[in-house]
Amino acid sequence: MSETANTPSAPTSPASATPGPPVRQPPSQARPQPPETPAPPEPPEPPEAQPSAVPAPIVPAAVADGGIGAAAVADPHGTVDVVVPYVTGRQPGDFVRLFWGTSAQPVAEALVEDRDDLHVPVPGPAVVEAGEGELTVFYDLRAARTGEWVRSAETYVRAKFSVPGEPPPLSDEPELNPELPGPHVASGIGGGWRAVGDGVEVRIEPYANMAGGDTVTLAWGSRELTGTLAPDEVGRALVFRVDDETVAAAGYGGIPVRYGIRDIAGNWSLWSTPTVVDVDAP
Repeated sequence: MSETANTPSAPTSPASATPGPPVRQPPSQARPQPPETPAPPEPPEPPEAQPSAVPAPIVPAAVADGGIGAAAVADPHGTVDVVVPYVTGRQPGDFVRLFWGTSAQPVAEALVEDRDDLHVPVPGPAVVEAGEGELTVFYDLRAARTGEWVRSAETYVRAKFSVPGEPPPLSDEPELNPELPGPHVASGIGGGWRAVGDGVEVRIEPYANMAGGDTVTLAWGSRELTGTLAPDEVGRALVFRVDDETVAAAGYGGIPVRYGIRDIAGNWSLWSTPTVVDVDAP
């Protein structure tokens, strides 16, 4: 026989009882979220650079030689000519300040006196002080009527004052550099060369101030061969192969073999000491 548990009923409140105050719920524990910060606006595109209406200066020596070399600044009292081209509207009384390299100070100033190209002499020591490398040259032009300044376009000038082979400043032979030893001509040519079809190997040892871009000229008698150094060839011996046709065209007997170097700024090493090769007729 199963038993059923009796559950006592809850007491009822008397009908006359007054209802109590409403029960307040505890505040929510979740923190209010801050309002989302709007993303910053995209910055405006920079305005496209406009070319200067004032033309860039011209450095004639750099145009002629490929750069400003040691010869252009050899005289401590000399100058390097810079041309400020005439531009429509430029008047006598206008003023030019010329800048060379990274210095914030002008290297030269000039007053415009006529409606023609203006030649501004830049002191050689100022050019040397600006250093070597690819340098910017530009000028500021002040209009006499308004007093306003305008900056020119830039020109780029290569400056290099170290000369390949370090020729001495004074020499008994003005075309000879005694600091450059003669080239080495492979054995088999001296004392009775005969055309064998393979040509002749000539070796040039590394020289002072060797640099990428140097143009080396090998002169076999009256015949010349040239080659340009790549940057990874600096510090290594250079080898020329002179073919049989060149040897024969230069003639027979005692043939001087020498070389010279011209760098990217036009600096010339002068000729090396010659190696004399005895070439017999075939």
